[in-house]
Amino acid sequence: TQGYEKTTLRAIAESLNVAVGNVTYYYPRKEDLVRGYHDLVMEAFLPDRDAAVQGDDPWTAYFLVEYRFLHFITFDEKTAGLYVSFTNVPSLRELYISTHQALFLSFFPEPPFSEEEAMASTIAMCALQFGMIQSLRTRDGFHFPETMRRIFEARLAFLKMEPSACAISIDRAITLGMGMPDVDIYGPGGPLAALVQP
Repeated sequence: TQGYEKTTLRAIAESLNVAVGNVTYYYPRKEDLVRGYHDLVMEAFLPDRDAAVQGDDPWTAYFLVEYRFLHFITFDEKTAGLYVSFTNVPSLRELYISTHQALFLSFFPEPPFSEEEAMASTIAMCALQFGMIQSLRTRDGFHFPETMRRIFEARLAFLKMEPSACAISIDRAITLGMGMPDVDIYGPGGPLAALVQP
């Protein structure tokens, strides 16, 4: 309730009823704890890539994982609150960008674009994602699938690609994403179940 900047690792440990040393052993800094949370959430959606891949279509798989991940962090109130609070912390923005750059490149072992183009497209896409999480999601008329389509098209523009080149992949990823059940991140067996255990 006091925001990212004012929350200490000691306060986090106390809220979990564990010794601060147990927390700092695994997460020496708050940034490490947030990265751990972010990585666990993202990893929950990586199996979605298998549902998307037909032949050699890394674009559909990539768009689907991003779509599902962003749907979760936009609409899960606990997670959205966390992301809203830290999107203005430079070190966490940088962490988010580097994680999403690595995710993106993992789908393209031999990318048809330069590393500089990939980074520019990741920075632009992340900036749009931050705006969506911070303000768009609470506005009347907000339509998540259409917003994600525009964010994906922005990535393609920064890669110097025509959006029409990946229109089928974007459509397929959004259709698949809308039809898949929500991942129970906090439920039994979920990657974050330990955070809600009594």
